[in-house]
Amino acid sequence: MVALAMGASSLFLMNLICVNLAGVTTFLVQGIRPATWWEKDRAVKSTRIAIVLWQKG
Repeated sequence: MVALAMGASSLFLMNLICVNLAGVTTFLVQGIRPATWWEKDRAVKSTRIAIVLWQKG
């Protein structure tokens, strides 16, 4: 039973990661950028954090 739960959790996390990565990649490829400088600074920081986390994972 625990093995099934671990497998389901692993699948869920992998799907979550892949959907997130696909969204970020789509926005970057399409050139979608934040409208204001404040949002841009936040987006740059968030993107850098996401890239570091993806590389460690």
